[in-house]
Amino acid sequence: MPARSLPLAIGDERIPPREGEDIEAMLAILQSIQEARDRRERPVPRNLHPKQHGCVLAYLAVEPGVPAGFRHGLFGEPREYLAAVRFSSAKMRDDRLPDAHGMSVKLFDVDGERLLEDEPQARTQDLVCVDHPVFFARDVADLLPLLVDYRRLMIGGPWAKARTLLRGMVSLDRRFRILRAMVLKRPTDLLRVQFWSTTPVRIRDGAMKLSFRPQRQAQPERSCGSADRLRLALAARLESEEARFDLVAQLQTDPTAMPIEDATVCWDESTAPYQKIATLRIPVQRFDTPAQRDFGENLSFTPWHGLAAHRPLGGINRARQRIYQAMAAQRRTANGAALREPTADEWHAARGGSR
Repeated sequence: MPARSLPLAIGDERIPPREGEDIEAMLAILQSIQEARDRRERPVPRNLHPKQHGCVLAYLAVEPGVPAGFRHGLFGEPREYLAAVRFSSAKMRDDRLPDAHGMSVKLFDVDGERLLEDEPQARTQDLVCVDHPVFFARDVADLLPLLVDYRRLMIGGPWAKARTLLRGMVSLDRRFRILRAMVLKRPTDLLRVQFWSTTPVRIRDGAMKLSFRPQRQAQPERSCGSADRLRLALAARLESEEARFDLVAQLQTDPTAMPIEDATVCWDESTAPYQKIATLRIPVQRFDTPAQRDFGENLSFTPWHGLAAHRPLGGINRARQRIYQAMAAQRRTANGAALREPTADEWHAARGGSR
């Protein structure tokens, strides 16, 4: 008679037996796509979120009064962190077309026990978010078949691409319904968009999800008809007005209703409301220079860049640890970029020495 599993507790992970093999299969798929791009594109773009709208200077302020449940690790004491924020789209396409969008924040001069043993000198913390509250696959086994479809779309023949695209457009499968909701967004100003981590990270003995929620803006929303309207809107806005986001966090309060191993579940805000833990300030600036663009393109983002106090949780995050590192190393090697985390001084240098 098989042993009965222990009941789930707050912060618990449950690793499926074949997850490691599935992660390696996913990595092989993504590497085959990257290798095809290596042969035809220079510099080699990212597999995920290749269109960069801007890499901008920012500061994350952890203020006094952080709720007690979150007062730990990065948020343990009031202080301000220097940051680089990369805004992106999931595809290299016209901004007027629907797509998914990303906001990835890299904090500098973050001290403490690190997650990755091969980066002991790194002093960064990444907060990786998209403009949808949940992920489109529960776990690694749920995601693997979709990556097979993704390979057909990226490097398959015309008929294979057409069949795969049509199936994704009409399928009633839960994963495709969520994916369509993610990729059918048409923002005109990314500084007015809310972004979510979609997956949890450790906080003390529990788990939390994060979100960047834009503060109310003084100026009316602007729109233009350019294929690069998101970059142009970002530049126009930051030329005359700073932007601010509240970093808010949600504590897991029920391990069943708010699962760690199912990234498609939106945690109920009525029982676990988001609470503010920091403010992200993006000052007035001009960011669209060759050096700053190159700095952003060569950055590698993963929730595993950071403190052990905020270890990413769940199967999707365990896959990210293996896949993001391997893919970033492959792309950086092809592009002749450094295989390490940047420093605050290098970020200042990319901005022409401006602090």
